[in-house]
Amino acid sequence: MFVRQNQILRGRLLTLPLLLIVVLVTASCSPRQTSRFHWDPPEFRVKGTYYFQPKAAINNFWSWLDWEQSKTDFAQLREDGFNTIILFIPWGLFQPTVRPITYNEQAFAELDQLLQLADSFGLKGVLRVGTHDHIPRDAHGGKWLAGTVLASDEEWAAYRDLFRELATRTKSHPNLLFLFWTFEDTGYFPDLWLHQYPENVAVFRQWLRRRPLGEWNKLWGEKNVSYETVEPPNQNREPMNPRKLRSFLDFSDELLARRLPDACAAAKQGNPNVILSFQPRAEINFGHDFSLQFELPSCYSFVTTWFSPYQSYLFGDRRTNLDGKTTASYVPRYVERTEKLSKGLPVFFDQFNFQHFGGTAGEGALQTAKEQLDFIAGSLPVLLRDSLGYALWNYSDYYLNVVSDGDFRFGLQEWEAPSQQGLVAMLSSPDHKRSEVEIRPGGFVRQNITGNPIAEYTLEFQARSTSADTRVHIQLHYQPTEQFMDFSVPVSSQEKLFTLKVKIPRESNSVAMMFSPSEGGGTVRIKEIMFYPWVDTGGIYDVKGKPRAELRDVFRKFNNLMPD
Repeated sequence: MFVRQNQILRGRLLTLPLLLIVVLVTASCSPRQTSRFHWDPPEFRVKGTYYFQPKAAINNFWSWLDWEQSKTDFAQLREDGFNTIILFIPWGLFQPTVRPITYNEQAFAELDQLLQLADSFGLKGVLRVGTHDHIPRDAHGGKWLAGTVLASDEEWAAYRDLFRELATRTKSHPNLLFLFWTFEDTGYFPDLWLHQYPENVAVFRQWLRRRPLGEWNKLWGEKNVSYETVEPPNQNREPMNPRKLRSFLDFSDELLARRLPDACAAAKQGNPNVILSFQPRAEINFGHDFSLQFELPSCYSFVTTWFSPYQSYLFGDRRTNLDGKTTASYVPRYVERTEKLSKGLPVFFDQFNFQHFGGTAGEGALQTAKEQLDFIAGSLPVLLRDSLGYALWNYSDYYLNVVSDGDFRFGLQEWEAPSQQGLVAMLSSPDHKRSEVEIRPGGFVRQNITGNPIAEYTLEFQARSTSADTRVHIQLHYQPTEQFMDFSVPVSSQEKLFTLKVKIPRESNSVAMMFSPSEGGGTVRIKEIMFYPWVDTGGIYDVKGKPRAELRDVFRKFNNLMPD
């Protein structure tokens, strides 16, 4: 995912020739054309990785962007034969509000700078638009949950406008390959989130009116007296009704498919030459294969998908301990399946996972380094021959930090502060890369974050004071319980890193975290706050920057088989 190491690798960097992309799409959404999309030159393949950094993980990349680290990483990527990076474009970070629509100018400026830097190292860029790691402040939902974006016309209009704005602002970058979005980023598993929001329930009940209520009752084995009394399905609550869940998946498929032309048309409005793709849900749930999501309008050039070892179940292999060679044999069958579902569209793998990283603990995984190597050696030739290319998801170990804007580079975005003026202020360096929040007596900063019950976390923060005898008070409220944890640590004029261990109670799933000066103390200044579990995704580079040499060798070998 990101690359971490101690020294910048030296050596001659390969220069990636400028790609001329044959655009076989139009701004309209007419029936699909028969011509297949291809790169120019046709033998080009994307050999990429999602790009993250230490401290950033998949929640907070733009909040922890270290430019010197990027230079180190990009040099390493080129040496290992990669030619492309994929970047998250978080919905709420780039579009902080939807009522009215606003845009984060600093985020767009840094995207420009990062694409330019990647280009200087011969790397192409791909943007995954509208990820739900950040949600606009006035949209329903929260971290990793775009609650109502598909059901709300107002929220969808704002989400759609992000495509237009992004296409407009990036059309001058010659190394930008394409934009894409996914089913995951607009609700993830809709059979789980529907019942949480009245807007979604209303849209579902309206959809049901296409058929007489008696037919639904007969199908589900229920006795609803009106459409308004139909309870939405909830696969987390017994007794489950698989037939009703299947009906809801039909509904959610249609809802998403109805939105597909909008995003493409908006992107084309911003840049008629932009290339766009979509990632459907490549699963089978309750007998439902989500095939409607694969029927992309003609303005989508190709279909995007992912492959993780656990998806062997699609081919009848439900073992919990998979072997690498057999799992690799499913990859060409998976390409064939995806092309068939999408009516012959070419396929791009935005997430090529060489270990589990998906599904539940009981599902199949490659559990040894040897099995991973066998899988990669058997899969990469197929991807480079039969698809448009791949990007790694589990590229490296990383922090999964759950605090948004934890180094205050975007001011107090994501943070709550007192309404009274003068209690909290932002202090920024001229380059906006050393931001601090100053909290005066009586002030505080607070953020609600999602946590996993009984999980252990590390809380780290950097703080200093402007006067002697000052302490920082940290209060953690484990919601929805009445349990609290309080810390108080002394701070001085010298900046210091503090580390605390925190265990979330079994009854809690979120934490309200508040920082303030202790009563009677002076002003405190905080530069960085992190709250994370340790996550190991088994990638090419370990957490100390020591490469897994055998993995690097196999990627270098196969990456160099196809020209840039």
